[in-house]
Amino acid sequence: SRKELPDLAVEVIFSSGSVEDLKKYLALGVSEVWYWQDSQLTFYSLTAGQYVEVANSVCLSELKSKELASFVNRGLAESPLTIELDFLQSLE
Repeated sequence: SRKELPDLAVEVIFSSGSVEDLKKYLALGVSEVWYWQDSQLTFYSLTAGQYVEVANSVCLSELKSKELASFVNRGLAESPLTIELDFLQSLE
């Protein structure tokens, strides 16, 4: 069966928006929200009815926000294949 709401949302902010937008995800009951802004990634987890900033993803427990951001930020300077291989090795 298909799930109605996602467990994870990713918000990319280029010109407008902020963590104040977490309210819309709270209303939907999304359990985890990632914000990408100014080359930084921040994870928020829904805990006891509010979002709390966390270093590790709850949905993907081995994933750390700072590590993922470092790989994404390498995208302009390096081969995507090299970045992908390095990322996969970091998860082992």
